[in-house]
Amino acid sequence: MNKRYPGLARPFRLAVLLLLLSALVGFTPKVYSTPQKSDPAPVTAPGETTTADAEAVPTPQLRNTATHPAFQSTRFALEVNAGYGMVVSEIEKLSNMSGNPRRGLHLNAALRWASQKQAGVGLRYSGYFSSVQYSDYFTPEGRLKLHIHYIAPELVIRQQVGRRWELHETLGVGYASYGESLRELSESINGFGGHLNFGAEYRLSNHLALGLGVTGYRIIYPNQEILTTDVNATAGITLFSINGGIRVLF
Repeated sequence: MNKRYPGLARPFRLAVLLLLLSALVGFTPKVYSTPQKSDPAPVTAPGETTTADAEAVPTPQLRNTATHPAFQSTRFALEVNAGYGMVVSEIEKLSNMSGNPRRGLHLNAALRWASQKQAGVGLRYSGYFSSVQYSDYFTPEGRLKLHIHYIAPELVIRQQVGRRWELHETLGVGYASYGESLRELSESINGFGGHLNFGAEYRLSNHLALGLGVTGYRIIYPNQEILTTDVNATAGITLFSINGGIRVLF
């Protein structure tokens, strides 16, 4: 063919080379793999659970969460408490006084607000009430009643513990008054003070809880005489209380 058609030899060889190259590039050898045998399903005895079954069974915590969902989150708490009050600072007990004025009934109430970051503000009222038997040469025997009233704004910090429990701490400074009354006679003095409160609450429902708190008060009556021993200096009363009560949450 080259002798008869010398002009076609070179294009013919190029065409053959191109066909061979294209065939080699497009060729992909087939690999025949041997099918693998799948592991047989585990055989379990009656009453026996497999790992998959165990993973499908919810834990007690998950069952408890599903059965008892979390309580509704609230911002406000109104608390009303009653309990035992104890004055730890010295009080002058007169010779014609029968009873202990340093022990008595303590009442307090507070309205608190806290944000989602568990910090907020509140307003607290506290009242201490005690009475002793008293008489002198000029006054027939009767009940000498002592009372302390205290009201103050406060800072609030709270912590959620589990599903039902909550802790809180409050700190405040405010107005205080101390008074005594015997029959128709009464007298009171004014001052200021501060308080520190630690409390715990147990949630009963979305809007109701029971609480217990311990509070310390320091009350100052500048340059005024009361039933303390240091009547010539700045008079003051230190009071501790343990209270329990109800909480309304909203």
